[in-house]
Amino acid sequence: MPTRAAQKSSGQFYLAVGLVCAAVMALQILQSRIFSVVTWYHLSFLTISIAMFGLTLGALQVYRGNQEEQRKNLGKGASIGCLAAIALMQAMDAPSAVLLVSAAIVANGLLFSRPKNVKGIALILGVAGILAAIGLVNASMKDRPIYPYWTKGFDLPRRDITFEEWNPISRITVSPDLEKLSAYLWGPSPKLPKDIKTEYQYLRVDGAAGTPIMKFDGKNWKDVKFLEYDLTNLAHFLPGIESFAIIGAGGGRDLLSALYFKAKRVVALDINNIQVRLLKEIPEFRNYTNLWNQPGVDIINSEARSWLTQNTEKFDGIQMSMIDTWVSSAAGAFSLTENSLYTVDAWKVFLRRLNDNGVLTVSRWHKAGGACNDLCRLATITATALQELGEKNPGKHVFIAHTASIVTFIVGRHEFTKAQLDALHAASARLDYTILASPRQEPEDKTLRAILHSNSPEDVSAAIKDLPFDVSPSTDNRPFFFNQARIWKPWDVIKQAREGNMFSQNLRGHAVATVNLYIIILFSIVASALVLVLPFRKALAHAPKKFLRAGTVYFALIGLGFMFVEITLMQMMSMFLGHPVYGLGIVLFSMILSSGIGSFISEGFPLNTQKRLIVWSMAVMVYIALLATSVTPLMETFIEEGFAIRAAVCLLLIFPCGIMMGFAFPTGMKLTDKVSDRLTPWFWGINGAMGVVASAVAMVISIGLGLPFTLLAGALCYGLLAIPSLQLLKKSK
Repeated sequence: MPTRAAQKSSGQFYLAVGLVCAAVMALQILQSRIFSVVTWYHLSFLTISIAMFGLTLGALQVYRGNQEEQRKNLGKGASIGCLAAIALMQAMDAPSAVLLVSAAIVANGLLFSRPKNVKGIALILGVAGILAAIGLVNASMKDRPIYPYWTKGFDLPRRDITFEEWNPISRITVSPDLEKLSAYLWGPSPKLPKDIKTEYQYLRVDGAAGTPIMKFDGKNWKDVKFLEYDLTNLAHFLPGIESFAIIGAGGGRDLLSALYFKAKRVVALDINNIQVRLLKEIPEFRNYTNLWNQPGVDIINSEARSWLTQNTEKFDGIQMSMIDTWVSSAAGAFSLTENSLYTVDAWKVFLRRLNDNGVLTVSRWHKAGGACNDLCRLATITATALQELGEKNPGKHVFIAHTASIVTFIVGRHEFTKAQLDALHAASARLDYTILASPRQEPEDKTLRAILHSNSPEDVSAAIKDLPFDVSPSTDNRPFFFNQARIWKPWDVIKQAREGNMFSQNLRGHAVATVNLYIIILFSIVASALVLVLPFRKALAHAPKKFLRAGTVYFALIGLGFMFVEITLMQMMSMFLGHPVYGLGIVLFSMILSSGIGSFISEGFPLNTQKRLIVWSMAVMVYIALLATSVTPLMETFIEEGFAIRAAVCLLLIFPCGIMMGFAFPTGMKLTDKVSDRLTPWFWGINGAMGVVASAVAMVISIGLGLPFTLLAGALCYGLLAIPSLQLLKKSK
């Protein structure tokens, strides 16, 4: 029976390991948040790759080192490996949080291995204390000296920041007051008077995505007359527009526009609580815009799609202006933020929330004479959504106008009335906008014309099948609106990536992003080979071939399968919960916790017979396959519920899957250890290496075929486990 001292030592060890595991999860979330600020949005799959590659290198270190000596010095490795962990982003800015969590993890080293002398303990606690003190002081300062100075390719010095605040989904900064500047318009009319000057502050989300906070005294509407000259406001010239819902309140520009055009009821929705607080609560900003106390105005902190699904209120207009990550896609990165707004499923929600003569107005980037990429994808989404709502002539519902680098879609819930078309054509003529499509005017672009004249989804597919880029309608199962390169044609994609200017030709950005993904996969394979195959080549040469082959296939399959499931569920749950960070955090939390429970249960219920191994493998495969077919319908059922209930649904769906998958790793370790425990690091490394590769491959499958197919690929991996596991069982006896 273990002594009390042994039990205490064991308890400390497990506590230390638990804290390290928590730090690993926090680190992945932190990396996603940091990537959003300093590079290009949510490269979540790359975050996971980095973590998995770290596990692979750890396995190599265990193999090459003195194992007995490593056991004595566990505290050192664990402390150093967890220095970059992060605490809750809601509490403070990311750099300060990193310092605080780093301090906690340094101190955690004492739970692994306590120095024998007081000086050693004092040194560790001193380092932890200094890190914590710096973090707390930095967090308490308004002008923090430790902050991301470099963001997305340009410098953002502290003198250009009057306000900075972080939360789990963003870093918001506001510039000083900018006076006597030209009117800030997304799509300025050629008729805009040249002498108009405005005053505003500039709000940045994660460094690059920006919007103005317009100065307005709340009374003198003539001061904002310039809003009449912005293409994004074209829908306001329609007769009978009295109620408006705005997707993305931002700095309040669209809200101000709706009020200027005499809307009596305006609901401005924004998922970002900081932006809502700027408009409603923080005195220096709410008194700058004076929008919060206008009659009929509600500024609501909510994910727009969820709010419009849950609420039965209908509107004369719903506006979504420049809600995009164009900068991200044009720079060759993957963006997972606004995808859930640009799907057929989302637009059906929006269109159902319109009154009979209501309109949905969406503005996007588009260059005159450029490729019909975003323009055509918006058209395919519109046509498909209308067709699924029972409308047979999409072109009768669509008015498209263009100026500068902006295109605005105005989509009617039903066919436009004569009065509506008269108003749109008159306003376009007066403001010198180019009409690209109207029930009264055929589109010049033949692809756009074919899409708008389609009568079925099959007609839409036929209209776009020969295009060099993918503008098929994005759906919740394949929500990658911003990725339009044909991912299964790598040579064509590479050619597109080498041509054009990425900032004037967004298509090149899509191609560059896809090429980056190809490179990540290739790099993952090469790097894994260098850190695994070369160091292990001597040991592998003397290992039993059948055992080595079976063990390698087993751990490769669980590395691939686990990541296919985790990456896909993160994307699906991101749409369901309203933001990638929520999906990342909840999925990682539930997957790690549930798989840990599964690993623990496997001790009392070992998979040590052929029957148990086969039943387990088939059960995991069937459950994941059921997830692939049932997650979307379940999300549609519960999308109207509050965030807490939706989060609970995610946990209930993931936990059984995680528990069953949690059996895989310890079962494999037991089976292989009985034959050769010296090769354990090899199998551990294979698992981590395949996780690195899988995180990028999962993106390829999801973008190319859809999220359910990636889940089915994960299900297949677990189903195939039956073959090598039975071979390992035979060898272990």
